[in-house]
Amino acid sequence: MNEFAHQFPIDIENHALPTKPRSLVMPNDDANILLGQPRKVYPSDIDVNNHVNNTQYIRWALDELDWDFQMKHRLQNIVINFCAEAKINDVI
Repeated sequence: MNEFAHQFPIDIENHALPTKPRSLVMPNDDANILLGQPRKVYPSDIDVNNHVNNTQYIRWALDELDWDFQMKHRLQNIVINFCAEAKINDVI
């Protein structure tokens, strides 16, 4: 790897976002209905690093919405905070 590293310089000064994303606040215990149903991590959710692929979190969240709701509304933006990796057989 060291002989090829110069071909892939890392720019640590520039970032994709101008500021660090804010942390999201979890709902209080009274709002657990917003959290959806527990879901087991299956092999099809896993990426090459043996973690849940980042796009799966979005799919899981959208799958919790009623079909009628989805048909009447359009997702315009989404913010996700990754707090920890999910791995095979985890329940989240």
